[in-house]
Amino acid sequence: MAWWSGKKESAVLSPLEGYNRWAVSYAEESNPIKNASDRFIGKFMTGLHDKKFLDAGCGNGKFCVAAQQQGAAFVQGIDLSPAMVTLAQLQCPSGEFLCDDLTIVKLRKQHFDVIVCGLVLGHIENLDAALDNLLNALHPEGVLLITDFHPFLTLQHARRTFHDKSSGRVYEIRHHLHLFQSYFSCFARHGMAVDVLEEPHHENTPVVFGMRVRKMRKD
Repeated sequence: MAWWSGKKESAVLSPLEGYNRWAVSYAEESNPIKNASDRFIGKFMTGLHDKKFLDAGCGNGKFCVAAQQQGAAFVQGIDLSPAMVTLAQLQCPSGEFLCDDLTIVKLRKQHFDVIVCGLVLGHIENLDAALDNLLNALHPEGVLLITDFHPFLTLQHARRTFHDKSSGRVYEIRHHLHLFQSYFSCFARHGMAVDVLEEPHHENTPVVFGMRVRKMRKD
């Protein structure tokens, strides 16, 4: 079963329930959506030496480890799932990790030079609250990297699913439709804009989008 499906046989879990179940096998699994997201983030997550880095929705801490390897001065990860945060702490013991909700977590204003938010925001109903929080925490010259399930798939009634190895069942994780315009409007309110937008395809279907967001230029 791919991480997206048009079938309706799967039980629906909240993101908290879903990622707590998926945590044990998440790092081992490979699928077009995860792979495309990782490629985008890896391509633009550069120049972190002496920088402050946040992974918002850090999962098992993969990108926190990468930031540390690049010489980041401060590395923080936040995830809603306690199971994922436990794994992240094991992978990146020198990082700082929080188990919290991105819409309400208290973040230092204009603190981070680079914020990554991969395959997360579609699981959050209140997109504006999460983005406002992240953008307020971004340094004025900082960069925000976002990837997520492409809205085209959501409009086609595709579902975000995973195979739970402990039970042998396939579960869907609850997901919300956020059109690009919703992102763009929020960025504009903060004086930010997308300077890179990629839409990787798999089998002629856009499966992921990636955005690099920066301060709006005044040309």
